Amino acid sequence: MSPKLDSSWLDVAVGDNKTFVIRDHGQLGYIISGLPTPKQQKPRLSVFLGDRTKELALQALFPYNNIRRTRATASIGLRIDNLSVETNEPHLFVDGGVGQSIASSCKAQAAARPVIEDHPIAWKAVSAQAAVATIFSRLVFLFADVICIFVDDFPSIQSCAQFLLACAPTRLASSLPVAVRPRVIVVSGNSLDRVSAQVEFNRALHDENGGPFSGINFICVDSSSDVGLRDRLRASIRGQLEDMGEARRHRTLISSTASALLMDHYLPGSMLLEPRAVFGTLYRSIITRGIRDYNDRAKFAIAVGDLVGQVELEFVSQFYSVVSQGRRTADHRRDQLLAMSHELGKVQSAKICLYCLVRTAQHSQACHHALCDQCAQIFGYPAPDVEYQFTVSTCLICLSGGTMVVDVLPPTMNPTILAIDGGGVRGSIPLEYLLLIQESLGPQCKIQDLVDLSIGSSSGRFIHRTKCHF
Repeated sequence: MSPKLDSSWLDVAVGDNKTFVIRDHGQLGYIISGLPTPKQQKPRLSVFLGDRTKELALQALFPYNNIRRTRATASIGLRIDNLSVETNEPHLFVDGGVGQSIASSCKAQAAARPVIEDHPIAWKAVSAQAAVATIFSRLVFLFADVICIFVDDFPSIQSCAQFLLACAPTRLASSLPVAVRPRVIVVSGNSLDRVSAQVEFNRALHDENGGPFSGINFICVDSSSDVGLRDRLRASIRGQLEDMGEARRHRTLISSTASALLMDHYLPGSMLLEPRAVFGTLYRSIITRGIRDYNDRAKFAIAVGDLVGQVELEFVSQFYSVVSQGRRTADHRRDQLLAMSHELGKVQSAKICLYCLVRTAQHSQACHHALCDQCAQIFGYPAPDVEYQFTVSTCLICLSGGTMVVDVLPPTMNPTILAIDGGGVRGSIPLEYLLLIQESLGPQCKIQDLVDLSIGSSSGRFIHRTKCHF
């Protein structure tokens, strides 16, 4: 594969009909095609926003990438750290400029690259710069782990905060839990007072909690020293990436647990009680005890209380999302299982229903993922000619096929139990009685279809094991 000297990824240009278009230079596909095992590798993404100071930082952080030679001509560039290509988590980094001309240089680049694609902009963009900010907001930042913004490349710290705010994902754009939203590193080469700078920056953002970000950290580095810039910034970025990786490792656990509890309590037609009160009253102690019992055998990297707190935050967040969209919690749970099937498919249990996480497993599918009676009714399809019979055609945990028919006990009926005594040499007598009953029922009605549980002692246990052959 021949190397590309231009790292341009996305830009905004003027199309044939004199409207703005998003110009894709194919850089992401080019990078992914160069990975040794792209289906197994899980890239991390950092975003660097600035101008001259940012360029110096990139040269110090990625000395093997030849930053100057591969400088992007588009507004948004994309590269991969050459030292991480063979690792399980290759490091991709976005390079974004500040206040540069956008549409003017785009047409000149279009003819030089046959892989360029133009996509019409579906929203009304006031300017090319505003369109680029929207691309950051609705696309780039949603997948970013860390965002580095360089104060020295802006006229003031307020203008730096306003630029970040313009590019920040809206609350509707990001439904991710707070813990896994991108983290911001504000880099300054001046001797700013860290506390006052942070207060001023947050005031400019109009949000003390960082809003669409999980956190904002300030570091002061000596931009005149390559060693100081490289070491401090690299250590800070590495720490943020490790924290984000750890948070995302628990994301499936947190999100799956929250959606299961949501389906358990908020049934169709039930009162929409305040979610924090519901979680605190019904689930907090149970979740805490379960995590603590598991934590005795396999240590979590974060405290049990913090993990329970994240489950509560996710429970509340998903509640308001479901209510605002007018959806059923069961449909929301189905979507969650389908979205996480690549991870949940590896989990198996003969004790608990993996669909709801609150009831005992009763029916094992061909893939060995079991579900309970109630989940068979929720996620299965009712038979057209038989009451209380449901068909589950696809496992939502691993997406494997295979039809399973589940007969559910009617709510007004007690379970039918068949107990067979052995009787020693008279063990054939219960068998004769069962054969007579089967003859009375006829061949269309099997006796095992009328029994929910069969037990036996002595020779009776052999009869109940073979009763399906009557």
